[in-house]
Amino acid sequence: ALQATLRTSALPDDHFWSPGALSRQHEALGARCDACHVKPFERVRNDACLACHGGTLHGHLGEAALTDSALKEEGGVPGVARCAACHGEHHEPPTLVRDDPAVCTACHQDLRSLAPGTRVAPTVTDFARDHPAFRLPGSDSSGLKFPHQQHLAKAGVRSPTGDTVLGCQDCHNLEPGGARFRPVQMERDCGGCHLLDFDPAYPDRTVPHGDAQAVMEFLVDYYSRRYLENFADPLAMPGAARRPASGLSAADRARLLRSAQEQADVVTRDLFERRSCSQCHEITRSTTGPAIWKVQPVAIQTTWLSGAMFSHERHGTALTPCETCHEAATSEAASDQLLPGIATCRDCHAGGDVRATPRDRVTSTCTLCHGFHVTSKPLWRAKVAGK
Repeated sequence: ALQATLRTSALPDDHFWSPGALSRQHEALGARCDACHVKPFERVRNDACLACHGGTLHGHLGEAALTDSALKEEGGVPGVARCAACHGEHHEPPTLVRDDPAVCTACHQDLRSLAPGTRVAPTVTDFARDHPAFRLPGSDSSGLKFPHQQHLAKAGVRSPTGDTVLGCQDCHNLEPGGARFRPVQMERDCGGCHLLDFDPAYPDRTVPHGDAQAVMEFLVDYYSRRYLENFADPLAMPGAARRPASGLSAADRARLLRSAQEQADVVTRDLFERRSCSQCHEITRSTTGPAIWKVQPVAIQTTWLSGAMFSHERHGTALTPCETCHEAATSEAASDQLLPGIATCRDCHAGGDVRATPRDRVTSTCTLCHGFHVTSKPLWRAKVAGK
């Protein structure tokens, strides 16, 4: 209580030797100050950190940056040679990993001099003032024909139940956790409008989706059974009924099977070249031999900014509807990249200095969007014997 009172006054207090609580990761050390502070009145050296963590720090700072041998005060990258340059103790709130901009800009304000072969932006100091434009992946064909503009028409789109007005949420739903959207599935997200029926007499019968060969085999099987077993056809002309297969001669049976194959070919061509399949997919057909259709593989980009962390759930508020960032309503091609530019983000996100952040902006430090360093590489990795 006395020290708490002194800290609020101009009198000397204990903040020089007891600046704050330990982080959760180091709480077990308790009052054993000498576990880190090996020498009194001297800042914590890397040797003290490596005494506990050296066995699991191999490659901790990336392949092109520091190695175990460089984690010494005598060498390494200026500004980050010390463990404590990034991991600060006794801060409030007590967290072991610093999140202020300097923990990143110590390297990234002049990255090219530290890593001449870098493929990332050589200079980054602040999101608002000095940050490169977003780099998007290539826009190769997705294999789909999909105009967002048509699906988001204000007058609605034609569907089996009449004109239906669609919104983004009719096809795009968040995954658990809210970071990304779950992949669009034809049966679940598109099947309400894009039907796979093929026989007007039996509109509830549908072909399988996703495998052209399976569609062709299904139709041959379907019409073979229809022709051989004399299925009732409510749309057939009077007198068109056929004898059951059990009363057919071998010649009649072969003739009916040929007719079934011909009918299956006609319906298959109609599905692949005129409606259903060709409405959404790129279709190719062999020019020699029997008619074989092939649906081009669908390759939909699921991760656009792989180096950043982004949560749609946190951004999906009444102030930020989808069209605030995504110009889908005017997009006419599936190849359009509907991601916003950095200027759109700056409408809400300021730089990393909380003192300079306007009241209508969000203070945005590096760690708000970026982790350390590459998500595909672990921060902690066990040493390999002999290396």
